Amino acid sequence: MHIQAWAALLNREDVMILDTETTGLDEMAECVEIGIIDTEGNVLLDSLVMPIKEVPREASAIHGITKEFLSEQNAPLFRDIVPEIEQLLQSARVLCIYNANYDRRIIGQSLIANGITKAMQLPAVRCIMRNYAEIRQEPGWYGKYRWHKLCAAADYEGVPSYNAHRALGDCLITLGIMQSAVKRLR
Repeated sequence: MHIQAWAALLNREDVMILDTETTGLDEMAECVEIGIIDTEGNVLLDSLVMPIKEVPREASAIHGITKEFLSEQNAPLFRDIVPEIEQLLQSARVLCIYNANYDRRIIGQSLIANGITKAMQLPAVRCIMRNYAEIRQEPGWYGKYRWHKLCAAADYEGVPSYNAHRALGDCLITLGIMQSAVKRLR
């Protein structure tokens, strides 16, 4: 993806940015928080999510979300917010996600953990992490470009990352990286 394509995405009203926080990285991990914003930074969804399984201490150490906190906040189960997510995403033509494969996998695993067998219909997905690697063009393995963690990309682009590792914060950081890269490379 070229920088002109990012600039075009940032000027469209039908583009959304999504991020999740999770119980971990494995094939049983579930969503504990989901955020969705538009390209103006307007919050469209900011929800905690009660997972079926426990939230390991290792995961809580990263995002600060515990099962007890989720219980105190009366966080809904993933299955209870699926209709809201799907309705919201119906108005999107493009969904931008930093590390899209991971978040899409987590959404699928959360559906399964909640007894939902049909996949969630997502609009066209752009992996901002992969796109950013192409834009930055730092050599990586096997002739491909190096991927950058979200906070490392934010640091490079001068985007504040003070609310990193929370879904809404990571959505805003992703938007900031896109905006900064467009300004820097135009």
